[in-house]
Amino acid sequence: MAEHKLIDGYVVTNKLLGTGAFGSVFRGYKESDPKLIVAVKMLPMTEGTNKKISQETSGEKLKILSKIRSQYIVQLFHAARTQKNYYIFLEYCNGGDLKDMMKSKGGYLSEQDAVTYFKQIIYGFKAIYQENVIHRDIKPANILLHNGIAKISDFGFARVVEDMEGQEKFTLLGTPLYMSPQILEQGKFNSKCDIWSVGIMFYEMLYGHPPWTATSQLALLDQIKKKPLTFPNQPKRQQIIKDLISKMLVIDEEQRINWYDLFENELIKCNSQELKNKLNLIIDSVQDTLEQSVQLNRFYVDNNLILAQGKNQETQVLFEVKNDDDSMNIEQKDNSQQNLDDLKGLTYNDIIEAQTKKLQEQITINKIDAHLSLMRNIGIFVNLTTNNVFQLFKDQQLNISTHLFYRIMFNLQKSQMIIFDDLINIMASKTPIGNGIH
Repeated sequence: MAEHKLIDGYVVTNKLLGTGAFGSVFRGYKESDPKLIVAVKMLPMTEGTNKKISQETSGEKLKILSKIRSQYIVQLFHAARTQKNYYIFLEYCNGGDLKDMMKSKGGYLSEQDAVTYFKQIIYGFKAIYQENVIHRDIKPANILLHNGIAKISDFGFARVVEDMEGQEKFTLLGTPLYMSPQILEQGKFNSKCDIWSVGIMFYEMLYGHPPWTATSQLALLDQIKKKPLTFPNQPKRQQIIKDLISKMLVIDEEQRINWYDLFENELIKCNSQELKNKLNLIIDSVQDTLEQSVQLNRFYVDNNLILAQGKNQETQVLFEVKNDDDSMNIEQKDNSQQNLDDLKGLTYNDIIEAQTKKLQEQITINKIDAHLSLMRNIGIFVNLTTNNVFQLFKDQQLNISTHLFYRIMFNLQKSQMIIFDDLINIMASKTPIGNGIH
């Protein structure tokens, strides 16, 4: 590929982002606004890719997909055709995909991360559902990450339907491991096929493998029908999560949870104001300082919360990312693009260099944020452990010597002081922000 191409007002660079079975993805940007970085999917106009191109680029589908507005969906900006290639211009995501994220974490995610990404994916499906779209190819590789937010991508197999609950028969498409039983047996299915796929993916995020595996499509269908859904003992997961997955992976499509009930599920509808009210109730009703600390820390742990440090260094509660898509202006650029200097008048190479520098800064910021969140969470667990050990010893339920008790308490308190001292030094810029963060 040439160093740069100008296609319908977009500059396509030779910076390769990834390759697939039908084409490649390159980095690009809008010529009139170099701050708007895009991912450009390039599909060669060959006989072997014509079917894929027609699936991804039919006029009706592009019109519908370009209307979907959500921060949890990879936005489609534009599509163009030349004599040799078809180009699809998409929102650029800087964090790779969920598949690589799980691989980098040892195969599965922490419960908190898995629930956070799962909720974001469900928020994305709210927007998809409103446009009567069935995705049909949900899998970890099709969930892209950008500044900590999961975004649904690759609508190549998507279909626009009149009735999201009505069953229809479509061509067998998608990735078998994540296909619903109805698709595997080539029968009629509806939008609940995506609920099954998201359920399989959520299970994999939590445990590192799908609930059923096989070497062929028929064998997989046989496994699903004959082997009941089970959950490993380790790693331990909350019952509310397992209950929801069980509802999503009901074989009978009619009995499977529907989209409305999924959107309204308590795991998804976790209300930040309600949680704040419960926190205030603990603070107001529990007078004993030790007991209040125990209950507050247990509340943070049970609700997957972390503590955030405000600019005034007062401790606040940081809740999950908001799910009010209506307040999201899709035309707004993200911070990494807003803060770029005016790039007009620079050469293509200068623009790419400036963009790359800014993107790298954002990636570093994301790593620092993840590191600080981890340290805060460790601090919460250490504090909860300290309180419980103290209470057990006080109630004479811990059969250890006083000397050993003091040694345990000293080490726990020392660990917590080191953690929070490190956090304070980083936030006060006394410690290099890149120190020890990889």
